[in-house]
Amino acid sequence: MIQKTIAYACAALLVPAFVSCQKKTDVERCLDAQTSLAETLQKINDKDSADKYADKVDSLMDQFFTLFDAINNSHREEEVKTHPQWKPLWKQMGKKEDQFKSQNFYGSEKLRAAFLKPRGK
Repeated sequence: MIQKTIAYACAALLVPAFVSCQKKTDVERCLDAQTSLAETLQKINDKDSADKYADKVDSLMDQFFTLFDAINNSHREEEVKTHPQWKPLWKQMGKKEDQFKSQNFYGSEKLRAAFLKPRGK
């Protein structure tokens, strides 16, 4: 009986400890949002795909810029900007934005609105 009680108590203590180790930092979440955004932008190549992914792009951009603003001008900003994935994805996102603008957002008002929505500080 005492062994079961001790086992349950240990399990009860280990679960929250395990869960807390699984939480991602703002930096990790920002980089994850950047990756998801870049991957989604790669899927857009015509009006149909622009309309299909516009809401997701809008949501991911909100998430990314909210996290980036929280990190910006702090010691964690360098952690993000020196991460190996940051610069290539940032350039990729910029190229896709330029492509969308040159293609008039493939005629998608939803995608245009997602990109022209004011974000950040």
